[in-house]
Amino acid sequence: MLGLGVGFYGIGGDTVSSSWSPTNESSLTAWYKFGTPAKNPVDSWLDSSGNGYHMLQTVVNDQPSNSAGVITFDSNDDLQSNSSINLTGALTIGIRLNTSVPENVILADNLASNNMIKQIDSNTFRFRTTTGSGDIDLDGSDTFGDDYLVLTRDGSNGIELWRNGVKQADTATKAGTSIINAIGTRFDHTDNFAGDLYEVQIFNSTSAGLTANVNTRLAGL
Repeated sequence: MLGLGVGFYGIGGDTVSSSWSPTNESSLTAWYKFGTPAKNPVDSWLDSSGNGYHMLQTVVNDQPSNSAGVITFDSNDDLQSNSSINLTGALTIGIRLNTSVPENVILADNLASNNMIKQIDSNTFRFRTTTGSGDIDLDGSDTFGDDYLVLTRDGSNGIELWRNGVKQADTATKAGTSIINAIGTRFDHTDNFAGDLYEVQIFNSTSAGLTANVNTRLAGL
């Protein structure tokens, strides 16, 4: 994996630091932190933001496995929250994952259709809200695999994607609410994730500094 090599400097009024933590940000909405949970199999991935969006699974056969903090989903596993995250405006979502499956839901609404963050094929990332989809293709002939991804939406609903610290040339525009209450599945238990998840960070803001900090942390996992 390629890191950004960020030390300490300012971007767009934000402080960028190698010692940064998601909890430094007031806009932190949910944080599924690497190294948690400790159990194997995983019956809960607690929200380390303090906001209580804990992801749970009581059905043993649907629980992902855990090896040294890496959560492995086998395309039948999923985790779900009792409450929904509703992102209506600017957002930043960071994900560290490893998968070679070409159609994978990462985050979604499992209570109703049409809200998801997924890989729709080997090189296309989809952000679907209550108003429709915005798709971003990876640069050139790149394909998903062992990656860290940062998805952002700004105040004008412009969507951008960073893969392994590199901003992708393709962009999209999509308004609407992004509803998240599940990891690894969407309504109704479709396109389940197959692969490894290390960490997920969700913020209700975006900025150059926040993007750089998220990229730096995910690169080091």
